[in-house]
Amino acid sequence: MPINFRFYFISFLLMISQNHLLAQARIIINNNAIMTMDNGVYLVVDNGNTNAITTAGTGGNIISEEENNKIKWHIGTNTGTYTVPFTSLIGVKIPLDMVVTTAGTGAGFVEFSTYAGATWDNETYMPSTVTNMTNGGVTNNSAEVIDRFWIMSTNGYTTRPAGSFNFTYRDAEHTAVGNSITEAQLKAERYAAPTNSWDFYAPVGVDDAVNNKVNGATFTAANFYPVWTLIDQAAHPLPIVLTDFSATCSDKGTILHWSTSNEQNSKSFIIYESVNGVNFSLVAQVDAAGNSTEQIDYSLLIPSGGEKYYRLQLINADASANDFGLVYANCETPSQPAFYAYASAAYTLQVVATNLPDGAYQLQLFNLTGALCNQQEVNIEKGNFIATMQDNKLASGIYIVRLTNNSSVQFQQKVYLRDF
Repeated sequence: MPINFRFYFISFLLMISQNHLLAQARIIINNNAIMTMDNGVYLVVDNGNTNAITTAGTGGNIISEEENNKIKWHIGTNTGTYTVPFTSLIGVKIPLDMVVTTAGTGAGFVEFSTYAGATWDNETYMPSTVTNMTNGGVTNNSAEVIDRFWIMSTNGYTTRPAGSFNFTYRDAEHTAVGNSITEAQLKAERYAAPTNSWDFYAPVGVDDAVNNKVNGATFTAANFYPVWTLIDQAAHPLPIVLTDFSATCSDKGTILHWSTSNEQNSKSFIIYESVNGVNFSLVAQVDAAGNSTEQIDYSLLIPSGGEKYYRLQLINADASANDFGLVYANCETPSQPAFYAYASAAYTLQVVATNLPDGAYQLQLFNLTGALCNQQEVNIEKGNFIATMQDNKLASGIYIVRLTNNSSVQFQQKVYLRDF
């Protein structure tokens, strides 16, 4: 009979404090020993090598099966295949591989967790950061989704790693009564938090039904979103796959560009503009392709130009809508001083100022209680500057950005920061 927390260690220091297990060297789980994690426990692995967690003999098992039971692996700038030997509650091995091919930058770590649901209806046990299991905000597609989620969140990176995941699943997680899944069609799909959508990126990976795996689910530093699951994509066609949304300047105004590689029952694109990134108004509507599997490039000239935020929205044939985020453009140099602050990435603040007196300034970030969270010196030359402020220790929420000169507040703006 397996015994919880029975390990065979080589050069392994174990410390238990406040529901944290700290592994500073290596963990070797031998001959089918089991480690059971429960009640929001963390296993912190400070060794960034791929063999910091290893199974030997007949294998090893880590049973987690809760969103907040996490393995916090300080991978840092290393590359290679990192395997977490997850096992289900009934003892079925479901290891997860993260294959890092492009190293991240910074002293970062990845937190791994996974859990299964009791029924086909994933809407009843979604991860805490997920708001829906729908296609375009209309239909609950849980029947086409395997009854398990994986969460791989990052922190401490200036640039996240890139590579691929290999997911292992149980047959019961796709054959459960209520599901409508063809196993060979399973692919991995991530949840894009900025758009509250499963449909922003195309599903990836190839199913290996013999070994119950979906392999080669690629991710980049930019689209390394935390929440993943597996879906029968043949039964759940994407309404659209957006591959680009950007803005450029011309002598006639601002030109917006966007491209799609897949459209299913798309009707039109709506473009909104804003001077502050908060209050938007409709400026144009462009017909969509309807149905296509080829790359289609769209563009639109906004004659007014100026410093604006632009938001792109898709209207589907069934009247549902998908939002595709924001772009910022400065296509006209204002004659008056101007200051803009917006979230450009996870917990990353982008600040643009124009036509200010030259000199030394303080860029400060406060929370709503008035506490100073971050600050940096800014030296303005020729009246303009662009600055970036990133702090992965911040909690999601609204912050106040101030630009001061000789203790005098020049500009102040509220921004919303979060893990994209």
